[in-house]
Amino acid sequence: MVIKAAAGFRSTITLSTEGRVASALSLTDLLRLGARQGDVVCIRVTGDDADAAMRVIKSIVERGFDEE
Repeated sequence: MVIKAAAGFRSTITLSTEGRVASALSLTDLLRLGARQGDVVCIRVTGDDADAAMRVIKSIVERGFDEE
């Protein structure tokens, strides 16, 4: 869900937790991130559409990456 959402923006989007950083466009990076429900995840967004991208990605992270 994160990758699909991030692909819709021109901004650069990264997620980080516990010293690990992942591109929101890379499945491998996101899997290596290893974020689980309850972890603190920092989102960094830079670019022309950063505000909109941040709202969307933040919502996905807050929902637990839409995993059950």
